[in-house]
Amino acid sequence: DYTNGALREDTAIHKLAFTETGTAYRASGLVPGRLLNQYSLGEHEDHLRVATHVETFSGSGAPSNGVYVLAERGEAAALDIKGKVENIAPGEDIYSARFVGDRGFLVTFLRIDPLFVLDLSDPANPVIRGELKVPGYSDHLQLLDENHLLAIGKDAEDAGTFAWVQGVAMSIFDVTDAANPALLHKETIGGRGTSSEANYNPKAFNYFAARNALALPIDLYAEGSFGPQIGAHNFTGLYVY
Repeated sequence: DYTNGALREDTAIHKLAFTETGTAYRASGLVPGRLLNQYSLGEHEDHLRVATHVETFSGSGAPSNGVYVLAERGEAAALDIKGKVENIAPGEDIYSARFVGDRGFLVTFLRIDPLFVLDLSDPANPVIRGELKVPGYSDHLQLLDENHLLAIGKDAEDAGTFAWVQGVAMSIFDVTDAANPALLHKETIGGRGTSSEANYNPKAFNYFAARNALALPIDLYAEGSFGPQIGAHNFTGLYVY
């Protein structure tokens, strides 16, 4: 998209209907920016919620993020933006997003991890209800129950204008009060260099609600490192909590 002297990347979204007789085209729409992954979209009660990172490649304005609510408009074959929240965390990237029912959760990162809780109950007027900043970032968000959010990501050491990524971090947030999300638990696994396939592949993470347990693969590097240092590698296998 080229508007007012600024070149911007947009994302086209197409809606299809799957019926007994086949697939039929329904509508198309356009939102500013680009999506991170499949969790950047969520449909609820005929509305599609989309989280994007918006960056202009010429002109002024820092990169930022937005959440857009789209709805199909009559027989016009159009997906129109019905509501939006823009200019979220300027200068930061989206690291994870999740839409569940009337709520949305968004994590951005540059030096610390802001968790945003969005109220999407009014599709025409989505709003950010609460925000919580903790060190590091979250790659994957998943509700354990109605009001507890599990986040898997990395811890980080603030270095002023950037951050040194450290071990794998698992956090549980209480989002009962959307205006005041709270960090209940945080577990950091290993030091810098430690990673899990679950950081980039949600299928590598398993939560067993009946046993109140979760499991994920870990490639472990020793704790005690700081800044750019990486400790000794000493384990590759499965961690169960």
